[in-house]
Amino acid sequence: MTKSEEKLKSHPSFFIVIFVLSCFCLVSTPQISYAHTFSTDESSDFSFVIQHISVEIHLAQDNLNDKEIALQHMQSAISLLNATDINEIAERNERIANDLPLALTELTKMIDSNASPDEIASKIKSLDSLLDEAEFSRLGSQQFKDPTRMAQTFAMLVNDALEHYYKGVERPNISANSNNSSKTLEQIINDSDYKVQVSWSPMEITAGQPNIYTIKFFDTSSGNLMNVTRYDFMFMPSDDPETMIIHRSWQKAFDGQAEQTFAFKEKRIGSNILRISDINNSGKFVDFSISVLSSNNLTNKQEATSAKIISIVDYQSAQGLTNRLIDLFDTLRKSAPEGTEESILALDSGLMQLKTAVDSKGTVDDVETIVHGYIHPNLMTIFDLKIIPEFGTISAMILIVGIIITVILTSNGKKLTILPRM
Repeated sequence: MTKSEEKLKSHPSFFIVIFVLSCFCLVSTPQISYAHTFSTDESSDFSFVIQHISVEIHLAQDNLNDKEIALQHMQSAISLLNATDINEIAERNERIANDLPLALTELTKMIDSNASPDEIASKIKSLDSLLDEAEFSRLGSQQFKDPTRMAQTFAMLVNDALEHYYKGVERPNISANSNNSSKTLEQIINDSDYKVQVSWSPMEITAGQPNIYTIKFFDTSSGNLMNVTRYDFMFMPSDDPETMIIHRSWQKAFDGQAEQTFAFKEKRIGSNILRISDINNSGKFVDFSISVLSSNNLTNKQEATSAKIISIVDYQSAQGLTNRLIDLFDTLRKSAPEGTEESILALDSGLMQLKTAVDSKGTVDDVETIVHGYIHPNLMTIFDLKIIPEFGTISAMILIVGIIITVILTSNGKKLTILPRM
């Protein structure tokens, strides 16, 4: 090591830089994330627990012919109800706080001792009543009917269904060179300074299946992405683009890029046009030719693309949670604000697509596309749900402390003391 290197490594600034860089490495370490993490409160968290317990006990009932699987679902149900939940119930209704965990334990023993299906059905019916009482008692009538609370609970159940699907099916290794997105199409708008790029995922556009479209806007003179860009996102049939519009929405791209999600109906199979129109109110537009395949194409490939089940319990939980979401949707729909009808229809379509994908053992990518591209965005639009930034609290605190220490140390020049000067 040279003298200059030794001098550098002995200098306080060297250690400060290493410390801060370490902090940045920690907070930038990628983490596994199953879905968007929405901001929730204690009420929505509690409702989520109650709904999930109900799903698991009914899955246990559905698997009485395989006691081991049934008992695993019961174990999942019991593990969901923690001491905090029980204490919160006890504050409103001590009887339910005592009866609910006892009933879950009794049902587990009944399944383990091979009680008759009728006896188990009767026990589950009484448990359902206890769960309903617990939820209403804990929330109260006002919070029970609150649309935001219902939407937050719904979003948590969506995330949980996706998490169980991740655990339940095998995700095949994908080559680094493979890509399930289309090639990027590009056009320069005549007599303007705009260049537009479009791509979509999955690569094939199939009726009934949502695709995520990525749109980018460039300044042709500089080659840089534009800032805020206003545009219309449109689809028209190729044989009648001027008089028939399949879909149209007003959008904004921030930092030169935006994503849109859309699913074609079966009657729109064939040649269509994607039009990016009226960019920044200029009246200019670009057209991209696309081809929509019949859903039969998906059905014919289904067997080849079906995911392999690696945990039947988790896969069943994903199915049960998806079915519960569909049951809850009718109530959620009634609480939606006026003017959100289009998003409600899109959310309904997304839920049906999710059920089809889960029941048919679709690939994880298929299920992800539906959740991230259809269900989450429409829930956010309808109920104004907020996403928690994916920046860990602990990591953030470490980074902040690192910055504070750096400021203190460097503010004193070469002095390494952080004590006040006397």
